[in-house]
Amino acid sequence: MNESDVGEQAPDLLFVDLGTDSEFKKGKDYPVVPASSSEAGSKPFPQAAAYYLSVDLLRLNAGDLPDLTEDNEASLTIRVDAQSPQDPEDEKAAAIVLTFNVKDYRKASGFMYRGAFTKVKFTNDINLRLSLDEIDGQFAEGFKKVLQVLDKSGLTEIDAIKAFPYLDVVESLVGGLVDTFKGKNDSVWAERAHLWGKPAPMSGRAFLRNGIYAVVGRNPALLSAASSGGLTFKDGRLLEDGRPTVATYLLMSVAVDPAV
Repeated sequence: MNESDVGEQAPDLLFVDLGTDSEFKKGKDYPVVPASSSEAGSKPFPQAAAYYLSVDLLRLNAGDLPDLTEDNEASLTIRVDAQSPQDPEDEKAAAIVLTFNVKDYRKASGFMYRGAFTKVKFTNDINLRLSLDEIDGQFAEGFKKVLQVLDKSGLTEIDAIKAFPYLDVVESLVGGLVDTFKGKNDSVWAERAHLWGKPAPMSGRAFLRNGIYAVVGRNPALLSAASSGGLTFKDGRLLEDGRPTVATYLLMSVAVDPAV
């Protein structure tokens, strides 16, 4: 079964284990492990009362997406938010919407070192929401024109630390556009991940650490490969048993710094 057979699915969140390296080295293979694994949790996490989260996008590779061709448009929406344990109404958040064209089994342009969020403040844990959709071919041009209007207004990239009252409005607006223009079975990802900074007592929770995360279209064989060491990261892409994986995946660089 490939990704296009199942329609919308929850992706897996994985972590690139760089070992003792502060950044990945050219030509070197690094294991990719579940973000909830002890390997990810054992990575150091700064001690502070509050933190800043910054996220850069590194790469998006398309697998066998539903009906996606060179002329069709796809949309990736990412939102991160955090609530203060002392005041649940004190929420910090940020969201970004990106559109792109890509053929199956190709890398999408516009993702290399693309800044997504900068200095989203949180105390211990965050919510990461991801949505990847294909825009129906017959509506792609209309969707692109509407989104261009939002882009020019700056509404598709709002830092909620400065303008939180508008974030839900923008997310609802863009979400409504995606729902209107996407095909009936063209939702590829829809997931909300909860990431924890400080060691959590409950097993199975995903850890938030400095480093590279991979969001991968759910595939039991691929997740098994990640658990057994068969999935690796090398020179900015994912390999499965030494060969480029055919799964749909997004690579993100995450930085966590103490808020001073």
